[in-house]
Amino acid sequence: MRTNGLGIKPRKRYVRRTDSGHVSPIYPKLHRNLIPDRSDMVWVADFTYIRIAAGFCYLAVILDACSRKVVGYGLSKRLDTRRGKRPDRVSKRDLVATAT
Repeated sequence: MRTNGLGIKPRKRYVRRTDSGHVSPIYPKLHRNLIPDRSDMVWVADFTYIRIAAGFCYLAVILDACSRKVVGYGLSKRLDTRRGKRPDRVSKRDLVATAT
């Protein structure tokens, strides 16, 4: 089979890495030594991409740093700011109420 070119070609393995050479600002870790002792004291956020049959989708999540509960999330086909600066599942009222 190999002589006829019918063998399986193994995929090359490679590690996907974040582009560290970007031009976006890098913000300092303001809460490096802070240990939250109550809910809604500190929120943390992150996003990731998920491979699906049609390509990728992007998930953004906001977590409460103390309880580690999901405060809000957003799922999108594109990685851009067209949908706003916050995930879809958090209302503006909730953001303002807990920020005070």
